[in-house]
Amino acid sequence: MTSSTSSGNPKDARILIIGTGVAGLRTAKTLLDDGFKSVHLVSETLSAGGIWALDDSGMSYPGLLTNSGIGDYEFSTAPMKEDPEFLKNNEDRLSGATVGRYLEDFYEKHVQDRAGSIRFGHRVVHMDRIPGESTGWKIELQNVKTGEISTEVWDKVVLSVGIAASINLPSCFTDLSAVNSFQGMLTHSSRLTSKLHDRILSLPSSAKIVVIGGGKSAADIAQLYGGLGRDVTLAFRQARLFAAGGKKLDALVQTRIGATLSPHKDSETRLEWFLHKTRLGAFFVRRMMGNTVAEWLKGLRISPDSPLYFQGSHNILYFGPSVLGGRAMSYKSGFHSLAAEGKIKLVKDADPVGISSDGRSVVFKDGRTLEADVIVCATGFGDPITFIPQETKKQLGLSLEPPCSPTNPYEGLADFLSLQPVPGPPRSDPANHVYRGILPSGALESRDLVVCGGALALKTPFICEISSHWISSFFLQSSHLKLPSSTQEAFDASEDHAQFIRARYPLTPFPWGQTTYCAWFNTDQYVESIFEDMGVESNRREAGMLGLGFVLGNLRPSAVKDLGEERRALRVASGEE
Repeated sequence: MTSSTSSGNPKDARILIIGTGVAGLRTAKTLLDDGFKSVHLVSETLSAGGIWALDDSGMSYPGLLTNSGIGDYEFSTAPMKEDPEFLKNNEDRLSGATVGRYLEDFYEKHVQDRAGSIRFGHRVVHMDRIPGESTGWKIELQNVKTGEISTEVWDKVVLSVGIAASINLPSCFTDLSAVNSFQGMLTHSSRLTSKLHDRILSLPSSAKIVVIGGGKSAADIAQLYGGLGRDVTLAFRQARLFAAGGKKLDALVQTRIGATLSPHKDSETRLEWFLHKTRLGAFFVRRMMGNTVAEWLKGLRISPDSPLYFQGSHNILYFGPSVLGGRAMSYKSGFHSLAAEGKIKLVKDADPVGISSDGRSVVFKDGRTLEADVIVCATGFGDPITFIPQETKKQLGLSLEPPCSPTNPYEGLADFLSLQPVPGPPRSDPANHVYRGILPSGALESRDLVVCGGALALKTPFICEISSHWISSFFLQSSHLKLPSSTQEAFDASEDHAQFIRARYPLTPFPWGQTTYCAWFNTDQYVESIFEDMGVESNRREAGMLGLGFVLGNLRPSAVKDLGEERRALRVASGEE
């Protein structure tokens, strides 16, 4: 296979998309719609859907409920069909299985018969520059069933591996001798297949299930078994299970209210200036958010003496997605209700260090032990891009690097009165340097590598869809796409964003190793910046109450259904097509 596009036409480039989840499938459709002739996909999973794949090669565990409802998790050209039975049982939260079915259907209708080669069950084991070349990629693929290795060369690559491609286990459970000494079942939440779930349910009802972790997956699994009347204990270092739900959260997330009330380094509207940089506005923001959080805490029955209460629970402004990622846990039969009723036991400040000598208990750092027949580690994920050599990752801006300056320029965030007093110094977490969460800074000039689906933001399918259009414009070398003027400028912009996030969320360790951009409550500002880059209309909200669409209107997937045509019209007008 060759890597050069001798015709000079960008649409002749041979493009490999790594991943067939939300980001990979959406990017494939956009590139194909824009006329790219050689779009190929490869995935480690055995079917379409990525982590949502319906077979056991995906990472969706039984009972998984997303934070999205009907209409929130769909693409503009493929509305999700409502399922009355599902809505009745789950109070409008989408299950992992529902998302999996949706993506499989999208693949069959929009990608399967249009793309070039589509290979499932193939793992990327190595990817690096073609020796002696400044562009193009040499990739080694391994067949997950046979182990056979093949080597290929590609012009351009789209990394659509998401943020959950590799599992993270407590160090004590990475030692095979420790794992083998355990007399029960031990697994990671992403490996909790339906078969393993059935095995767990076949155990006596007295079997003790210990879930380790403090995030949404941990709560999901504790809720699953607690709701079935099993003996389940959730052990965590610090709770990250503060979950909200109902109309107030929907108002914050679905409209621009949340983004407007959340300080952003590029807050430019007059309303944002007033709310965050005047004493009266700041007082309003703190009072509104404080009252809202107090109401949520009361509704979830989380009192100051609850193990689920943590420092700063009262202030939503300082926390990111690890805290506010659990809309699905708040309904009446959810995690918090079961915990309040004692159907899920809670153990706080629990740092596992190994298995007891008799192989029947988890041992924690402070000497405590928990008897267990089943251990489920819901302990998150690691670096999803382990197949690129570290030196190459560093050149691209994909490696994790410490802050470039020991003094954070946003220290204190003095201009943002709504955040005062800041509850701690800026964090020093290492971060990558991916412009807009899409373009590795070191790939600006070569134009042969992008990322889709790496941003940590609300409205994942929507973000992936507009990112796919940005990517297509980038590959088309469209003059209408606003880009940094140099690699250094791209790097500096990414570092500036990371520095702001380190100071903006001093109490939240962001998973930079898994994500390329942290937007969260500022998803709206992030979306607007991507639209502005492409030279298209940035305010796409519905009219909203009282005509205040910019703040109160919803941002629906349908708002971008003609985005491809809008971009094409710009290229035609300028003679590019």
